[in-house]
Amino acid sequence: MAARRRKRAIKIAILIVAISVIGWLAGSFPGIFGPGINGYIVMLVLLIIVPPVLEIFFNRELKKTKRAIRGAKGEEKIGAILDTMNGDNMVIHDIADPNGNIDHVVISREHGIITIETKSHGGKVTISDGSLLVNGRSAEKDFFGQSLRNAYWLRNNISATIGIQPWISQIIVFSNAFVTASKPFKGIRVVNKKYLIKTIETFKGDTNNELIWSLRDDIYNKLKQT
Repeated sequence: MAARRRKRAIKIAILIVAISVIGWLAGSFPGIFGPGINGYIVMLVLLIIVPPVLEIFFNRELKKTKRAIRGAKGEEKIGAILDTMNGDNMVIHDIADPNGNIDHVVISREHGIITIETKSHGGKVTISDGSLLVNGRSAEKDFFGQSLRNAYWLRNNISATIGIQPWISQIIVFSNAFVTASKPFKGIRVVNKKYLIKTIETFKGDTNNELIWSLRDDIYNKLKQT
């Protein structure tokens, strides 16, 4: 995602330069765009109006690129923590789904199936009246809704693969923020990376844990080819 946004920003930058050059040519050689005043009108439109507008889009793309890079680094941090889990646990990273992607899925013989959404925001995270707040402000997206949609999709996908509908536990983990202690909201736990493994260990999954564990390779293959 970061690479795509970087390429788009570069394309916009090239377009800004190209339009600026065209504007300069329009002023220096007005005959290109018509005699007399017409060339200077084109120059004013191109040099005064268009570049600042494109610059706004360029700056937005740069911010999105930085956000994507920060998010990727956060996912790498959480992925590294998950990969240290002992015992009968399988971790699947970066699963594409219709909603975008699921950052991590843990299939555990003891703890069942857990989806983990990673957020790289800094500062302080709180939950108030069912809303997730970052530094006292509402998050830019509905993280709870995102987690629920991903969990429903995963449950249905696994059910179609192995013939049973598993219980999906959910975690939203912040890789860089302080998260105040709170009760789960709609069954979703919100924690920082320090408490991620401890939180996973509190889940019990369901009565199908053993069967799901025995079919983990089928689930893995299905999810990675989706």
